[in-house]
Amino acid sequence: MKFRNITLSALLLLPSYYMYGSQDHPLTSGLWHAFEDIQHLLTFVGLGCASALLTASKKYFPWISFLAAMTLGGLLGMGKMITPLTEWAIAGSVLIYGIIIALRLNLSTGLHIVVAFLFGFYHGFAHGTLMPDKSSALIFLPGFILTAFAMTALTFFIASKGFSKFPKSWFIAGGTLVLAGLYLLIQLIH
Repeated sequence: MKFRNITLSALLLLPSYYMYGSQDHPLTSGLWHAFEDIQHLLTFVGLGCASALLTASKKYFPWISFLAAMTLGGLLGMGKMITPLTEWAIAGSVLIYGIIIALRLNLSTGLHIVVAFLFGFYHGFAHGTLMPDKSSALIFLPGFILTAFAMTALTFFIASKGFSKFPKSWFIAGGTLVLAGLYLLIQLIH
């Protein structure tokens, strides 16, 4: 119950940062970066839904993996390290999560953790490279980590509670992510 309360509180705080915070402030800049690029939000949706497919005791392991990797990637991105194929990995994460969800693939927890880590790293790296020059990493980094956590938690709870009542929801959500992932990959080719 406490976990759900923390998640709901974080979600309720997000609009206040947007309305009353300055986009130039490192925290709000970090919070809202994910909303500027749809592929980040789609991946959080994918991670939340795919995590809901796991057994109850292991549902949070991919989140921890994703957020840890996102932190690492963000720090390396802030250091202006070059990582090839970042945009391809991000677009691919949307597509792969879509396939996992649409087909309700029963991945092992270990494989799910590795997939989440890989995608989290690239998402964090992308966030880190876009940190405004005058921002502090100690303030910017928690902003985008909080957004990732809140959006993943929201979709996890929706999938956990609502999708069981409407089994076709898995296919619809996953199919939407597959189409979006394909679109993002095609955009990279052009």
